[in-house]
Amino acid sequence: MKKCTIIYFLAVFIFTCLPVRAEEYKPKKTLKEDITEVNLVKGYKEQHPRLLFGAGDISLFKQRAKDQKNLWDNVLSQGESLNKSLPASEDIKQGGKYWRIEYVLSGALAYFVTKDKKYKDGAVKWMTAHCEVDTWGTKFNSNHDLEASWYLYYISLAYDILYNELSTAEKETIEKGLILHSQAIYDSMKTAPEGGYRYDQNHTYIPTIALITAALALDKVKAASDWLNLGNAVVKRSRYVLGSDGFYYEGYGYWKYAMHWHVRYADMLSRATGADMFNLPLFKNNYLFALHLSLPASPFCFDINDIGSGANNRPENISLQWCYMLYRFAGVFNDGKMKAVADRIVAMSSNADDPAMYFLWYADKVKAAPMEEIPPYHYFSDQDFVGWRSSWEEDATIYLFRSGPPEGHAANSKLKEFKDWTMNAGHVHPDIGSFWIYGKGAYLAVDTGYTANKWTKDHNTILVDGMGQGDDGTYHNERGMPYNKFNGVSIKKQFLCKEYGYAAGDISTAYMKGDLGKLALLRQVVMTKNYLVVFDSLSGEKPHEYTWISHSDKEYKKEGGCYVTENGKARLLTFNLLPDNFKAETGIAAVMGGTAPGKGKKEDRGFELTLQAQKAGSTGFLNVLFPLSKAEKDPVSVKGRVDQKSVTVDIVWPESVKETVTLDLNWLQSGTKGPVTFSK
Repeated sequence: MKKCTIIYFLAVFIFTCLPVRAEEYKPKKTLKEDITEVNLVKGYKEQHPRLLFGAGDISLFKQRAKDQKNLWDNVLSQGESLNKSLPASEDIKQGGKYWRIEYVLSGALAYFVTKDKKYKDGAVKWMTAHCEVDTWGTKFNSNHDLEASWYLYYISLAYDILYNELSTAEKETIEKGLILHSQAIYDSMKTAPEGGYRYDQNHTYIPTIALITAALALDKVKAASDWLNLGNAVVKRSRYVLGSDGFYYEGYGYWKYAMHWHVRYADMLSRATGADMFNLPLFKNNYLFALHLSLPASPFCFDINDIGSGANNRPENISLQWCYMLYRFAGVFNDGKMKAVADRIVAMSSNADDPAMYFLWYADKVKAAPMEEIPPYHYFSDQDFVGWRSSWEEDATIYLFRSGPPEGHAANSKLKEFKDWTMNAGHVHPDIGSFWIYGKGAYLAVDTGYTANKWTKDHNTILVDGMGQGDDGTYHNERGMPYNKFNGVSIKKQFLCKEYGYAAGDISTAYMKGDLGKLALLRQVVMTKNYLVVFDSLSGEKPHEYTWISHSDKEYKKEGGCYVTENGKARLLTFNLLPDNFKAETGIAAVMGGTAPGKGKKEDRGFELTLQAQKAGSTGFLNVLFPLSKAEKDPVSVKGRVDQKSVTVDIVWPESVKETVTLDLNWLQSGTKGPVTFSK
């Protein structure tokens, strides 16, 4: 065995079996200052495959193929399909189904393990067909955006795996295509865009990670070192601006679409450099985000931020592809709780995209912990986001409550560390102070989905004089607004336990447009299995008109002393206890739909209930929402009272069972005693 080969396998052994150094990183003011030489482990360039695994991993994969037959069968099936179809050059150019380039990884991996020539032939046929096309993606930013990124990444991986099996002509064709499109991405990012880089945005880090992949695969290309050094600097900065509490700021939709690219980067750079690229706070806690924003049945996740079309595509399942990135976290951190969450989330997904990566990431050596070891509630302290549910069972009552800035609190100081970062929170909505409810097997207090023009009125929160938060009504509601004002919103105090959840959210500084003056807006929520109490204390320097909003998929109807909306076998009852004088309206929730900046298209997305208080210097709303099944009887009466010390709600249940809920308004965050008492 050659000396360089021995050195390489020794380096890989050290990385995979022993603790390695954690990456220590502090950003410079500009990207240019941050570009340094990426040092690869000795022997790295002498080996193929090397990007995701080495030649010595074949025995591991053969055993996994036997142990996880279903996973492996999906890889083989996708690999076989390569010989049954081939995208036309025009289809490749347009990039309408760019994510299907994943097939070449299945074909390459299938050949690596089985040595069956049909898999290699199919993969090579697809790779050369793509590399003979000079334009990748015509919809947006041709040759250097998402279509080009996916093509470049997967073809580079397959090239690395099949390198020793390719003919000279095949190598020349594939390398020519990879070089052409790598250079296009490199050229697009070597000069900062107007206003600066969007380090937080997937349109920045996905192309960059693809460029890094090609650079690591094409070591004999002179420009590859420049691609690698620039790309690595961009991604380090992109990783740095990520939140610290595990919450992915763009919501579930872009978590499942984009977050896994950071995992792909960590995989490759950990192997290539010997550094621990998984040592990132977001990675260690991301399973909690995936878990607490998930639902036990359709649509399987809360549609916070840009995802789906609200009532227009429920109760259809929201696809959860690439959620098996959670297995990679479980394997890296050897964490049974992460494995349990991965099992739970993946089981909800009906999508089989990228079976090769699923196979590679699967944590077969980690035993899943019982779900009971994970509390059914969590507070994300950077995003100021609370999730509480009554249990992990399918019949659980589940709530979310948000009172944090668009990209978390840590982003406020990080913005000051960069001279070339333009924040891009375009997929975040102006929904500070919102609540969401799932109960009795149905999504009851909902969001309105992906929109082009993002309005506060489309969410379950508060309007002041009809006005919303940030730059309300735009795609980027944070753009041009002082982030330190967003940073002023917060969860002032919270208490989570098995019996209930409580949070107090100050949303005052989110309202920045118009002559509103100084506001004091505090929303407090009490979350229990049977009901949600929402108490809003609202005041300003001058009188204002405040509007309380709640959205549902089905029509609201007035029934006795409450408003009722039904969804499937579930009902949501909303009792309005305060103020005494308000105007209530129900109607269709009209939004400006779309998936890009610009004027949206008017669409009806379910229904809304609005309560408008009379104009006053100060006022308050006290509402109690009950998620019930159609088989359950309504409460007989619900009454409330508020004084300077407490909020009290008296509920008379059927059969004359009385319950009193008391919220201590002067409770301080200390000790083990919470702010709420219950008596019957």
